[in-house]
Amino acid sequence: MKTPVLFHVDIDAFLASVEQIVHPELRGKPVAVGDGVVASCSYEARALGVCSPMRLSEARRICPQLVVRKGHAQVSRRFAQDLVRICGDHSPTVERVSLDEVYCDMTGLDRHYGFRREGAGCWPLEAAEHLRGEIRGETGLSVTIGIGTNRVAARTAARWAKPGGVGYLLPGREARALRDLPLEDLPGAGPAVRAELADLRIGTAGELRALGKPVLRALFGENGALLHERAWGRDARSVEPDRTPGSISRETSFEKATDDPDHIEGTLYYLTERAAHALRSEALAARTVGVRIRYADGVGAERRATLPSPAALDPELFRVARELFQALFVRRSRLHLVGVTLTGLAPSTARQMDLFLDARRDPARLCGGVDRIRERYGFSALVAGPSLFLLSDLPQDPHGFVLRTPSLTL
Repeated sequence: MKTPVLFHVDIDAFLASVEQIVHPELRGKPVAVGDGVVASCSYEARALGVCSPMRLSEARRICPQLVVRKGHAQVSRRFAQDLVRICGDHSPTVERVSLDEVYCDMTGLDRHYGFRREGAGCWPLEAAEHLRGEIRGETGLSVTIGIGTNRVAARTAARWAKPGGVGYLLPGREARALRDLPLEDLPGAGPAVRAELADLRIGTAGELRALGKPVLRALFGENGALLHERAWGRDARSVEPDRTPGSISRETSFEKATDDPDHIEGTLYYLTERAAHALRSEALAARTVGVRIRYADGVGAERRATLPSPAALDPELFRVARELFQALFVRRSRLHLVGVTLTGLAPSTARQMDLFLDARRDPARLCGGVDRIRERYGFSALVAGPSLFLLSDLPQDPHGFVLRTPSLTL
């Protein structure tokens, strides 16, 4: 039986790196991306004491030469798509777990890299270096690759090798290597779990093991049993290609807090159509629509609604989003942020769309035609619906409106 070989591929300082690639004059300079707080910072900035999620005011105080950029969500997403594509050229099984990291199952590919028998040479290192070089050459991105027999081992190896290196946790050495691993780096040990364990003076994987599986199960249920396995370097989760994401979201804060109904509705529509476009590009439909707002005084609210059947078209998703927003926006205060989240995702059963077949009676055909035009000429090639209100307020580039603090998943 072949020894499993998994790669964890993680883009170094993702959002800041994208800015340095798109704007070459920023290379070698301390760069931060964010608004209010640091969302991502370059390693040049980290060397000077900047970190995430530090407030930007504090970051500027300790690093006066810091270059702060707002970032561009759609440009970053393109780089993330390139990462998945290149990894797919090297592995038959690639799973995207976030915008800037993927897992690749490389098991059994030793012959592909010129080794006639398993264990001859160190082919996983050669394969990782080849993949890392190709990603760098095609995209300009620096990535770190961790190699292990399972997901937690590969992820831990990547942590050791950052930034821009290759780490290999050799088979059979997982338990010893993970003994001193901080719990914040152990998958499944979230803030609530770590807080409870801190009361027991437990802060590493080795200390966690000492509690034993029965105690951890009593404390945290089945997640406790999983934590015990991962603390020993065991992880049964396989790499799952084309896994349906849990959600797709788009949100932004406003340049200035506003109560302008046209600007707010235009922004809500634009965010909805961006989320819907991403939904259709993945051949998915959403069962639940959520809207989130935050007022200028920091008070936030959110609400969700479940649809009678999964939907993927702009008009039907926006209709629900607008109703949710109207139910939420009840205070006499200006808005600082608005966002749309689509959940309950499932494969779409929509038929092939044709732009030129009476779109007036079939919105699916119209949306399909608009998607194809935007894929070819850029998202800003067409501005539709209430988004027209934004034309006089926001600048555009080929990727669409330039939002103040664009945030996205998928």
